[in-house]
Amino acid sequence: MRHTGWMLVLFLAGCVTQVEKETYSSPDAMKPKDEKSILDSEIERAEELARQYPDRPDYREHLAKLLFRTERVDEAFDEIERAIDKDPKNPRFHYTQGEFYYRIGRYDLAEESMRKMVELTPPGRYTGPHQALGFILALRGKTDEAIAEYRKCLAIDEGFAEAYYFLGSLYDMKVEPERTIAYYEKYLGFEGGRFRKAAEKRLAQLRRSAAAPVPASADIERLP
Repeated sequence: MRHTGWMLVLFLAGCVTQVEKETYSSPDAMKPKDEKSILDSEIERAEELARQYPDRPDYREHLAKLLFRTERVDEAFDEIERAIDKDPKNPRFHYTQGEFYYRIGRYDLAEESMRKMVELTPPGRYTGPHQALGFILALRGKTDEAIAEYRKCLAIDEGFAEAYYFLGSLYDMKVEPERTIAYYEKYLGFEGGRFRKAAEKRLAQLRRSAAAPVPASADIERLP
C-alpha cells in the first residue's frame, strides 16, 4: 500500500470514533480517585449479577467492559470469552472481543472477531458491522478489503455520508486521486459532517495537484 502517511492518520482519526461505542466519564466531571471508586462499585455489582444469573451472558459482557476500563485486561478477556461460550451466535459479543483486541494492538485477532461479528449479523440490515470490520482491515493495510466493506455500508444505506468520506480516504491511500476527489465531493454534498474541514482541505490539495481537473459531478460508479 502506498501513500499511507498523513492520510492514514486522517482516516483513523475519523474511524476510531466509529468503532468506540462506550461513553466514558469526562475527566472534568469527577476526580480520578472518585471515578475509580465508582468503577470498583460498578464492578462489584456486575460480578454479583453475573453470579446470580449465570444464564445471562450479557451480564458477563457488561462485566468485561468494566474490567477493561480499569485495565484488568486478562480478566476482561476471560469474561467476554465466557459470554461467547454461552451465546456464540451473538454478534455483539464478538464485536466487544474485537474491540478489546484492537485496543491492545492485536489487529490480527481483532479482524477475526470482527469477521465473526459480520458473519453472524443478518445481511443487508446494518452498516455498523461492515464499518467496524473495514476500520480494522484499513489498520492492517488491507485497503481493497476495507473498501469492499465500506461499499457494503452504502449498499445498505446510500445516505450514510461518512462512508463516502472514508472511501475517499482509502482511495487516497491507494493514490487514486480521481476516485478520492469523487468520493470527497459526494461526502461534501451532504449537510454538516464532522470531517467537512478535513475533506475540503484535502480536496483542495488534490485539485491543485491534479494533472486534469475532475468534475464535481463525476460518476463514482463509472470511474475506471
